[in-house]
Amino acid sequence: MDFCKIIAVGIIQAITEFLPISSSGHLTIFQHFVSFKDGFFIDVFYNTATLVSVLFFFRSHLKDFLNKLPFLLISTLPLVVLTLLFPSSIKSIFSHTSLLSLSFLITSIFLFATKFSAPKNNHITFSKALTIGLVQAIAILPGVSRSAMTITTALLLGLSAQNAFIYSFYLYIPVSLGALVLSLTDFASPYPLNLSHFISFVICLAIGIFSLKIVNLSIKNKNFWKFSIYTLAVSIFTLLVL
Repeated sequence: MDFCKIIAVGIIQAITEFLPISSSGHLTIFQHFVSFKDGFFIDVFYNTATLVSVLFFFRSHLKDFLNKLPFLLISTLPLVVLTLLFPSSIKSIFSHTSLLSLSFLITSIFLFATKFSAPKNNHITFSKALTIGLVQAIAILPGVSRSAMTITTALLLGLSAQNAFIYSFYLYIPVSLGALVLSLTDFASPYPLNLSHFISFVICLAIGIFSLKIVNLSIKNKNFWKFSIYTLAVSIFTLLVL
């Protein structure tokens, strides 16, 4: 994979991981058009960069994260069960484009639903945590955005904009760590990492922090639903082109 492709993957990962438009969906599209064969490894590699972005962004919130940890573990449970039951299926699904249009449409519907949400500043509960976790599990499909699903569900359950944003990206931490643990065999295998990868890694990290700020601002200003316009356009594009 040449330098331009490496940089492109890092930028795509950084922009689409936190914006509610599905990083896995965009990487699948990218793979389709440029014959990109290392999608799973690269997705996990740059996922590490975005994980560092989240840790940096919430670096002063450690106590709050620990307080929410029991709820976060409940939210992570459905995805863990799904991953353990169907490990090979989950890896292979990232190479298919047949469901992309439907997946992006699902993301659009969830995003648009936030236009009608009425947050009540309610706090997270175990039942809400489980509901968010069940919805998050759907985001295993490329084209279904994890952040869109979790933030929308949190808002519809009555959490405030700020609480929904924070909980969604706190939840990203155990999910991302889990993905790294499950992919240790891939990292143990020989892979030609070079300077281009690490330059892209740093770019991914920086853009990730910026993307978090955009998402936070869009939720506060009640503009989160507008991302549905973009994901609907991508849904139509994938239906007609792929």
